[in-house]
Amino acid sequence: MKSKLNTNIEKTINYLLEKGYTDIKLIYVQKEKHIDTLTKNIIKHNTIVEDGMSISFYFNKEQYFIALNNFNSFHNIKKNIQSIINSRKKINLKKKFKLKEDIFKIESSKFDSFNIKEYQNQLLKFITEYNNLINITIPLLSERKRTFVISPNVKNIYKEEFHYKIDIIMNSIINNVNRFNYFSEGCTSNLNDLKKINIYTELKKLYNVILKMKSIDSINQKSTVVMSNGIGGILIHEACGHSLESREIIKNTSVFSGIKDVNNSNINIIDNPTLNKKFGSFEIDDEGNKATNQILIKNGKIENYLCDNNGVRYLKDKNSGSGRRESYYNIFSSRMSNTYIENGKYSFDEIINSIKDGFYVKNILGGVVDTISGNFSFNCIETYRILDGKIDYSVCYDNLTIIGNTLDILKNIDMIGNDLKLNCGICGSTSGFIYTTVGEPTIKIKNLFMVS
Repeated sequence: MKSKLNTNIEKTINYLLEKGYTDIKLIYVQKEKHIDTLTKNIIKHNTIVEDGMSISFYFNKEQYFIALNNFNSFHNIKKNIQSIINSRKKINLKKKFKLKEDIFKIESSKFDSFNIKEYQNQLLKFITEYNNLINITIPLLSERKRTFVISPNVKNIYKEEFHYKIDIIMNSIINNVNRFNYFSEGCTSNLNDLKKINIYTELKKLYNVILKMKSIDSINQKSTVVMSNGIGGILIHEACGHSLESREIIKNTSVFSGIKDVNNSNINIIDNPTLNKKFGSFEIDDEGNKATNQILIKNGKIENYLCDNNGVRYLKDKNSGSGRRESYYNIFSSRMSNTYIENGKYSFDEIINSIKDGFYVKNILGGVVDTISGNFSFNCIETYRILDGKIDYSVCYDNLTIIGNTLDILKNIDMIGNDLKLNCGICGSTSGFIYTTVGEPTIKIKNLFMVS
């Protein structure tokens, strides 16, 4: 006997077909997220379960979208559809859409979990040995997301995604000043890639940096800046990546609108969701399209934009596969996955040795970017001075801000390292918070404003 859910899906799709709407998609999402937060005193458990469906379709070159957490009543669904678009004359269809089986019956798959007790023991060991006054928070994220894409135009699609993430957030009052540092690592598929992380060891590294932190005297000048490999890719993600999403190109709100050359033939920027087990990886995007490796900038020339289905409609010759969203209640949007600058030819030592006076930014926090002008500012939480080709690791400056412009930094990157590294992240934008990877090799940027 056919389930009520299946029956209502068939009714809804056929109703939309009769009205002449195109690119009809019903996407059903089941999400289970566990966040276990460790502190020195307690462990907090938080479970979030989401179960809902969205309907999207096109009419007169416009996309329409409805999110529903109850799909049992076709009458109410029909009412929702009618409320957002005027009725059209029915089209006589020779063949109606039909689901042959209940596609929602799936076997339960293994969902790994963190060894919370072991992590708590490592945390307590560190606090006992080092400093009981430190404020430490360790969120452990485990998430399974199941997505069903149902459409009369393509084969039904089912995908299952897992994400695991460890964060360590450390605050400490030293000499009456609050000092902050953090660590983050994530993966997909299973927890094996994170089991190598020793919380006790990472806590010691963070604390040793905090002990060296001090605020630099007032500075407002152009400097030569070396951005670390890995986490330094936040700068490229925010300053460049968002402006290469089709959403911004279509609205003419991108600094890259009308530009084909970034005036630096050494720059190659990639967005590749097909990388194995990286935090932003996926095989199929949230609209049901196959993920593809996208060369965004090649030898300084803009080659591609990141496109969802809507982006492909407007930009014609571009590939889809970048339509992403947080959950069923978010509309799709063009978003990044694993975004990074490709390796160059220089070693880390060669880059540092080339600098007489500058800064080495080893850890960076989020910032503010205007995609229209390309102007940005980013907070640096771990910065060291470079003098005469050597890094002074004895003092860590924690109050510096990078200020610049997207087109300027791309033009002023004059050395690119051969030590590409990728770091996990969470990106917030119009379609909610999604999992991404940022990355780059060590890069040297000339004439970048450093402000304290």
